[in-house]
Amino acid sequence: MTRIRRQGKVNLVEWDIKKVLIRLSLPMMTGFIAIMIFNTTDMIYVGMLGGDELAAISFTFPIAMLFAAIGQGLGVGVSSVVARDIGAGNIEAGKRVTTHTLLLSLMISIAISVIGILTIDQVFGIMGAKSEIRPLIRDYMEIWYIGIIFVMVPMTGNNVIRATGDAKTPMYIMLTAALLNIVLDPLIIFGIGPFPALELRGAAIATVISRGTTMVVTLYVLYHREHLIDLRIPSMESLRASWCSVLHVGGPAAITKLLAPVSLGVLTYLSSLHGKEAVAAFGVGSRVDILATLPIFGLSASLIPFVGQNTGAGKIERIRRAVRMSIRFSFIWGFGAALVLMLLSDQIGVIFTRNDTILERLRLYFVIVPVSYAFQGVINLSAGYFNGSGRPLPAAILNICRFLVLLVPLAFAGNYLLGFRGILGGFALAGILTGILAILLVRNALSQEPRVSFI
Repeated sequence: MTRIRRQGKVNLVEWDIKKVLIRLSLPMMTGFIAIMIFNTTDMIYVGMLGGDELAAISFTFPIAMLFAAIGQGLGVGVSSVVARDIGAGNIEAGKRVTTHTLLLSLMISIAISVIGILTIDQVFGIMGAKSEIRPLIRDYMEIWYIGIIFVMVPMTGNNVIRATGDAKTPMYIMLTAALLNIVLDPLIIFGIGPFPALELRGAAIATVISRGTTMVVTLYVLYHREHLIDLRIPSMESLRASWCSVLHVGGPAAITKLLAPVSLGVLTYLSSLHGKEAVAAFGVGSRVDILATLPIFGLSASLIPFVGQNTGAGKIERIRRAVRMSIRFSFIWGFGAALVLMLLSDQIGVIFTRNDTILERLRLYFVIVPVSYAFQGVINLSAGYFNGSGRPLPAAILNICRFLVLLVPLAFAGNYLLGFRGILGGFALAGILTGILAILLVRNALSQEPRVSFI
């Protein structure tokens, strides 16, 4: 127990709620910013290669999100289970679940790598990539798929570290990866010094090397510092028990998180009907969206270990207060970020490209999509609350409603009626309507007995 409660970690079940959420959210937000800088650096340098290269890497974004969503789902599941184990004082159970989930993550990574490499041309052809940019996509994705293990395993491990109350270590790990990528990108993409000019393939190599460092450090921390990795050969019965407990939350979380990149792939396809400039603008806008809403994402991620440990400790009133506080913050930040993007759309656009057509499309994006930021934030906060308490069904319902019931039909209708402008409008409207539903679900859950079942 002393390993988990050592000095310097946030005490999730006793400290002031606002203090806890801030001390969890700020490192998480900083870590997410590091990842966005990581991805944005790729976009900026690749944009210098030309419009075709920028469109090519924009096509890869939904696929990268697709498989990252699986890692995120496993991370949500293991974080929820381990946090509840820690809150209840059952550290050995947390160690067992951590080890078994890392093994599951490794197995899934290998499968994705093999299947992904074999289906690159088919998948991106379905997404609408023209024949002239598919070789560029292949240059990038062949390397990216080989390094998928360096994405999946650290996602799982870092969520376990956060579940112990330590959000700073994952932040430092992600910052290190981002800084390494910033250094390597120009060297390998453009062939500076002794390095060959590998262009898009170089961007992928820099990504794999940088991500590889996160896996090494994450596993070191879990094994040597936290003592949460067990090297003994597990029995099939214990593996099955651990995987079931994690997938009870992580399975629905992964499936619903998969809906986001799948829907993004649909939007990318619809955008491709309006030219590669629309695809490039949508790719840039999607990345800026994540960067602009990072404080809300950081807060929603912090709710999972907070709710998990307080659920294990039986401190339900702390959960109620934390969720209400978080939703208020989402509206304040979301509308503020939307206003800034609307006012500074031109200045932000020229960071990525000087192409006038792409800039025009991007300006349209920043006027329409950000109005839904506050509501999209509520959706993520609600998912953090439900998943942290071990009740994944409401979170799944919200995301299914958002992506399948609303976003895809509205985007197709918007494209038919208003073209690219309508696609963006459907994207925003789906977020707003689902956000309203999320508020109603959370309000109902918080007003009832804390252990009422949604399953």
